[in-house]
Amino acid sequence: MQYRATGFYKNLDNDSLPKPVAEITSTEPIEQTRYEAVKKAKDICFLALGLEEKFQLVLDNFKEWETELFSQAQSYLLWRATTFDATQQRLSLDRRLTNVLTTFRLYLDQTDYAVSETFGNPSAQLEAIKKFKHGLYDNYFGYRFLEELRNHVQHCGLPVQMIRFGERLAERKEGDQIEFTITPKFTLDYLEGGDKFKKSILEEVKSRGGKIDLRKPTREYISCLVRLHGELRKTFSEIVSNSRSFYFEAVKEYSLIGGFALQFPRLQCVDDSGAVKEQIDLITDFLNVYDTLHKRNSNVKDITMSFASNAL
Repeated sequence: MQYRATGFYKNLDNDSLPKPVAEITSTEPIEQTRYEAVKKAKDICFLALGLEEKFQLVLDNFKEWETELFSQAQSYLLWRATTFDATQQRLSLDRRLTNVLTTFRLYLDQTDYAVSETFGNPSAQLEAIKKFKHGLYDNYFGYRFLEELRNHVQHCGLPVQMIRFGERLAERKEGDQIEFTITPKFTLDYLEGGDKFKKSILEEVKSRGGKIDLRKPTREYISCLVRLHGELRKTFSEIVSNSRSFYFEAVKEYSLIGGFALQFPRLQCVDDSGAVKEQIDLITDFLNVYDTLHKRNSNVKDITMSFASNAL
């Protein structure tokens, strides 16, 4: 196998009219170790982007769940609800919360895989992340309850078993107002004999009256994932920073061949016949997306005791 740099350049004639785009390839071969190092650096940069995208997916699904609750409360304010309406509203909440639980699990599994693939299994980094997760499980009911609720949804039933419509008088600066709410609940009354809820979690639910307002543990769980995401960022910080610097230097180096500045530079692995077996596109736009997501996701803090409202 041989390794080379290539790309496209556009020649301009004396009248500054573009001539056809032509491809140019370096005459100096690239060492395999260099090629593999560039590939690894780019992969790690993409991994960092993937972590932020998965976390955004978690946040987006959580937002849709909370927005559905808000929307249903507004509908109740306007039209109240028939039995059929209530059933449809519960199913809508089931769909939203199932999406939340699914993306939570996806985030946990794929971040474990990312740590394992990057640092090895076993590795100190993987053990540290697992220990951090165990601490979240031990210290936060919302974390361990939603873990068990996800298993329930996967094997036995839906997460929202009943909803309650609420109205109460709320004192406001602009005068007393009626506040309308929708409370999604999980209750032991609806569990069947085949449900495999962990005994310790069942006992905790019983100690809370056998019914759980799903809003609080979900917010607590998302706040736990905010903490976990911060820990993952610390774990990957050094290797991502080093890989990014190395990758940028490689892009800069291979974007110029024979004095020509290239469009779409890339590295190629070719066999003895000249057939391309593998290619590394030396793109950088995805890192701008990463920077934007990293900054945006950094704004999310502990939201355990927070909620959105239209109250005056």
